[in-house]
Amino acid sequence: MMQLDTFAEQGWQIVAGGYPAALLDALQGELGQYTLQAHQGGVRDLEQHPLILQLVRHPCTQVLLQTMLSDQARLVRALYFDKSSENNWQVSWHQDKTVMLAAHIEMPGWGPWRPRDHCWHVQAPQSILTRMLTLRLHLDDADTDNGCLQVHSGSHLWGLLSQAETSARLAQLSPLPCPAKRGDLMLMRPLLLHRSSKSHSPRPRRAVHLEFCDAPLPAPLRWAALPEPC
Repeated sequence: MMQLDTFAEQGWQIVAGGYPAALLDALQGELGQYTLQAHQGGVRDLEQHPLILQLVRHPCTQVLLQTMLSDQARLVRALYFDKSSENNWQVSWHQDKTVMLAAHIEMPGWGPWRPRDHCWHVQAPQSILTRMLTLRLHLDDADTDNGCLQVHSGSHLWGLLSQAETSARLAQLSPLPCPAKRGDLMLMRPLLLHRSSKSHSPRPRRAVHLEFCDAPLPAPLRWAALPEPC
């Protein structure tokens, strides 16, 4: 059993993934074939990709989900990030407040709404975000040189912050780098304040980003990543 001794207090933790090297190699090779445009950080809409589904069904993932959420946890977003010297970016302090839903349906506590490709992105209420868990599987070693994630430990306990509230706290935010080895998992709560710097290394920083939720959505809202019920 993985020891998640600091997660509740810090809102994040690095754990050894325990995934076979063959799966890491397959993810690295197949996802790396996507053609990224300049300044495009990664690939979206991977929820039904066979390798992503294999990763989700792996016992290591399932144990974590049942420990941290429940057996009702479902994958609601899957992305692949590929930070390199050619596709390089930095992200300022933020919380992950946006989820992907199948349709725009006005409902108290949800919004603003923004269309994107085949779905709608919307800021979810805190009651949903606190029932979510992010798993980031590192496909490369990540450190401060190639732009690993930085966090402010414990900030997930501050609740849902507006941009103005986040800006007002900037002076007290202390970035803590989260280096990881290839195959490591970073567990995060979406409301944890985090950022990343540009890479200053020729080494890539590739990662699979998975978001799970075990909370039922109020009808008739529906996750874009899940098939429509028959």
